Amino acid sequence: MSNMGLARPCGNCPFLDSEKSISHTLHPDRMESIKQGLLEDDFSGFLCHKTLDGEECEMGEYEETGNEHQCMGAMAWLHKQGRPSITMRLSYRDKEWRANLEASVEKVID
Repeated sequence: MSNMGLARPCGNCPFLDSEKSISHTLHPDRMESIKQGLLEDDFSGFLCHKTLDGEECEMGEYEETGNEHQCMGAMAWLHKQGRPSITMRLSYRDKEWRANLEASVEKVID
């Protein structure tokens, strides 16, 4: 699982409830697809688009380099839904990380 080190959602995170969010530029069904995937898969998470530096493999899947971070906006959204992933539940023991997560919840979409 990728690093959980981000302190807040990035400025144009697709999960932000903001005009700056890139969600406005996504295909209309893409955000719903991402949210549904997060709810259905308790383990995988969602990588922050600003930390992606891997490549797409022949099968069309993203190959992580290990430098990626989990999207704080996606994690805040999951927390807001009462559906934290396994990795998030394990990270709750880190008080600073949890405080950052809880501060991010008010900034994300419903």
